[in-house]
Amino acid sequence: MDLSITLSELEQLDNDQKVEALKSLRATYKVSDIRKGLGFPHNNAYYMWLKKHKIYDQVTKKYDLSIPLDNDRRSVHVPSLPIQEEIHLANGDIQLDVQGFASGVATSKMLQKYAALLSDQPQSVHIRISITSR
Repeated sequence: MDLSITLSELEQLDNDQKVEALKSLRATYKVSDIRKGLGFPHNNAYYMWLKKHKIYDQVTKKYDLSIPLDNDRRSVHVPSLPIQEEIHLANGDIQLDVQGFASGVATSKMLQKYAALLSDQPQSVHIRISITSR
């Protein structure tokens, strides 16, 4: 894949220019093509690069519910939803605990974001989901 810009050229741009360049690429290519063209081994590496440069939200237009950059433990309050998210990342292992109440639509969108996060994980994952309608 030969993109109009290399990763080293992209990294020399300021954040606004990076966002515009990536949006321009996104108009023509799929994310998997962009990440391959920039030399990232998998989509997660590309998304983590976006987060490192603090442009994830502008490029993806998604609320970031995925793993943090550093090994840590944190709780996140999702705006407008009574949701508590705890993320544990250590030695490459991810543990994600989500509890709270949300509409079916909001829950569906949240699960889609987690599915996108996991779609590039080569190793097996153990999941436990419990959904109760009230």
